[in-house]
Amino acid sequence: MTSFRNIAILFIFNIIYYIDSNSTDQNLDAVLQYSTEKRDVMPVIYANGSHYDVGMIIGYTFKYMIKDFLDKYEPLKRYENVVKTEKGKENYKNCFDVTNKHFPQYINELKGIAQGANVTFEQLFLVHMDEIIMIGTNDYKEGETNLEISTILANSDVGKLIGYSVDVHKDTINHYYIVHAHIIPTTNESSGIFKAREEKWTSLTYAGMLSGYMGGFNYYGLVYIIQKSLPKELNTNKIPYVFLTRALLASHDDVNEIRQILKNFNVGTANNFIVQFGFIKNKTILYEFNVKPPKGNSSESDIEETSHLEEVDTVFHTNNLQILGYSFMVNSCWKFWCNKNLFWNQKKTTEKKNFQNIRDLLINSSNPYSTMINGIFDFNQMTWSIWTRNPKFDSPFYVLPLQYKYNFSTIFNNN
Repeated sequence: MTSFRNIAILFIFNIIYYIDSNSTDQNLDAVLQYSTEKRDVMPVIYANGSHYDVGMIIGYTFKYMIKDFLDKYEPLKRYENVVKTEKGKENYKNCFDVTNKHFPQYINELKGIAQGANVTFEQLFLVHMDEIIMIGTNDYKEGETNLEISTILANSDVGKLIGYSVDVHKDTINHYYIVHAHIIPTTNESSGIFKAREEKWTSLTYAGMLSGYMGGFNYYGLVYIIQKSLPKELNTNKIPYVFLTRALLASHDDVNEIRQILKNFNVGTANNFIVQFGFIKNKTILYEFNVKPPKGNSSESDIEETSHLEEVDTVFHTNNLQILGYSFMVNSCWKFWCNKNLFWNQKKTTEKKNFQNIRDLLINSSNPYSTMINGIFDFNQMTWSIWTRNPKFDSPFYVLPLQYKYNFSTIFNNN
């Protein structure tokens, strides 16, 4: 059963709207308090319509949060200065053109977010481009990032689980929401190389970003989590990985289709990232795809694939910058302030990991980065548990069922 403990929930279309027990429609911004102090608030929105409609609803509902994030996101100031230069304009145009050619529906969705939040599309697209906009300039900073995820994957007879910690800079600790969306694309949203289709999914979403950036699940039966890596080189003629992770929310529970989305034939990804995923219907295997920009003259993403059958071993991904010398963690990318000895000792054991084991490994990091969310996808119990505090000492703040059905219209109308 879904748990509602001090949760802010926003139902769009046939709205039921309450925020905490003493809150009103007028003081949403006061409740969320976009400060460095962590808040036990979980905004949740239900929306349906076209890609543009859903984007606009999200943008309008969370406009103060999105504006606050853009104000506090320091790299954006650099990006906005660079995009005014000739090289910046060239980078922006190259990246936008190739992305719009493949994913016009998600460009439309992002335009809707911008319109609803009353911010510029350019600002949001620059945040999605990330350091791609800086290519060929003197101000390129390898490794610039604001939000990253560390993961633990376990597949055995006592647990089929993907656990994760989401850390952000402390200034943007409260900038997130959960989106439940049912999308039926319009004709003008269906002209891309990646064909638009009816979508129904649930995703933890960072303010102003396309959903899928932090993973989620869909009603085709796909469950996944994303971990970003940082390549040595970027290319403005490739797709920002955020659009590929958004496309995963539309994928069927089919490894071949997921592979095709991530390979992004004829272009490929501009960024490194890792996808850990499984299927609600077929729980035997959990997968891990390490996705990299195309090699040499190739025009598709390079993917290293690993299939984790039911076994004792547990797979960890965290920051090799902070945990140097631990070779099993080399795929990670960022400043994760974790208990490295705990991870190392757990890796050396042969103990099978169940829900409680994984939960106890999800610890909260400290300044300058702070843990925004901890979560566990449990394929056996068909649940997604989310914590806003330390899961070792707290019960889940929110528990969602992993739903799996194909008749989307019937589902949405009955709910």
